[in-house]
Amino acid sequence: MSLDFESGYFFDLKMVCGGYAYYVTHTSYKTFTSTGREVRYPAPVNVRNFSEAAHFFGQHLHIIQAEEDYHNWLYKKGWAIVPENMVKSIMPQWLKSAECVKAATQIYTDVEIVSPSALKHYTGRMRKRHVFERDKNTCLACGAAEEDGVKLTMHHVRPFSRGGETTTHNLVTLCESCNERLGTEEVTELYEKAGLHFSYDHSIIAGRLTRKVRNKAIELSDNLMQTRCEIW
Repeated sequence: MSLDFESGYFFDLKMVCGGYAYYVTHTSYKTFTSTGREVRYPAPVNVRNFSEAAHFFGQHLHIIQAEEDYHNWLYKKGWAIVPENMVKSIMPQWLKSAECVKAATQIYTDVEIVSPSALKHYTGRMRKRHVFERDKNTCLACGAAEEDGVKLTMHHVRPFSRGGETTTHNLVTLCESCNERLGTEEVTELYEKAGLHFSYDHSIIAGRLTRKVRNKAIELSDNLMQTRCEIW
């Protein structure tokens, strides 16, 4: 099907379950909440750019220009581009704004689909033990170990005050001194030291990972949001 429109909405439908569609969409910044989290809203994209990106990553791109296309896509899932007028007429619920946390992969996630514990600053005992064991009971900044008599703490790589989630994918082990020194500075090298994937959404890449593919994935991941809506 030819692309005879220049601007549209991008959706990556992940799952349809219990009357909800879980998907990723391109968004723009709207405002900040009192908790420091961003509110994002779906925004149109350049159709040609996303069509080229789909080809580059080996992703099949559904072009939805009729209700039949829409219902077929709900069954098949995956990437889709939809003209603005069609989204607004038959898919308005897909355009809702959402308060978000931001993951190491640079993807924003609607707080409605985030675990309640990930939205609290407090880290539970089991989560803390997992992170300490993963990091070998060692401060990832200075290398001090618990056996050296230092007190180890949990540190949010992406600061909680700026929308960082409280999950093992955003927590690393630091000694008290390094934790205090870094404060709310976001040091992404800590993700790598902890062996955590960061900087792009790995699900974008359907084929072999190269430097060029990785850089393109990083570029595309920015401004994407995971959310859900009811299928009316």
